[in-house]
Amino acid sequence: MDSLIVFGAKYLFLFVLLGAVVPLFVMHRDERKGYVLTSIFAAILAFVFAKSAGALYFDPRPFTHGVHALIPHEPDNGFPSDHTTLSFVASVLVLRFSKPIAMGLVSLAAIVGVCRVLSGVHSPIDILGGAIFGSVASIVASTIVNRLTLSPRTEATA
Repeated sequence: MDSLIVFGAKYLFLFVLLGAVVPLFVMHRDERKGYVLTSIFAAILAFVFAKSAGALYFDPRPFTHGVHALIPHEPDNGFPSDHTTLSFVASVLVLRFSKPIAMGLVSLAAIVGVCRVLSGVHSPIDILGGAIFGSVASIVASTIVNRLTLSPRTEATA
């Protein structure tokens, strides 16, 4: 069982990222540019959110106070979970293109978070923070990119 937890904690997020690439192969060429732009913007936003929150709130990793860690890790700030943040950024991005794929990826992202807790490297608040910051970053990035790329640009004619 420990090996499944370690796999989920260390590597499952890579499958979420790969799943977020799938829409690129099925969407129209015009949509790809917006998707890639949104992905980059969402990743930057998530990074800013996570680093800002981590600077404001310190949550020691569980193994620093007696919990057995299945994964070796530095005893740094655990808030928020980078793996969970990235997993939720990727999975929520897919939501506007394919709800079934997105729901599967969100489920995998949640499993990543659970495995990070079970492996002793994060507490539940770290996972919740990562899920919120990743999701919000994707939603904000999608909204902004949609408004910038889909809004009609008309010039006043005299």
